[in-house]
Amino acid sequence: MAYTLQELHAGGSAEINFTENSYVIHLKLVGDRVRFTSSHRTPAVPPEFPFEDYTAAVRAFVASCVAYLVESRPALAENPVLDELRALMSDPAGGVIGNQERRPRAPREGTRPSPPRGTPET
Repeated sequence: MAYTLQELHAGGSAEINFTENSYVIHLKLVGDRVRFTSSHRTPAVPPEFPFEDYTAAVRAFVASCVAYLVESRPALAENPVLDELRALMSDPAGGVIGNQERRPRAPREGTRPSPPRGTPET
């Protein structure tokens, strides 16, 4: 879901695929709204929501998932994928897909850079 923000911003459309079946949710920017259609049983009038509302909901969902994962499995806090998700949520247009380079981002206020892995903090 996190990548749909980047895809909508960059190209005006995105998809959410499911691993357990062939269903696909198609998202398309129509003005300042996101229209949702499905590969299965699309209603006559597809639902639409303001892009800002969709963005807020995705960010809240991803943040709660990351928090849950880190709380329940603290070792995951060091996983670079979570850093990628955090960056994507702070700047959906500047995140990373695959091996593409991410734009540098400023450190969050009140934080300090982490030391390289394997070195003790001072």
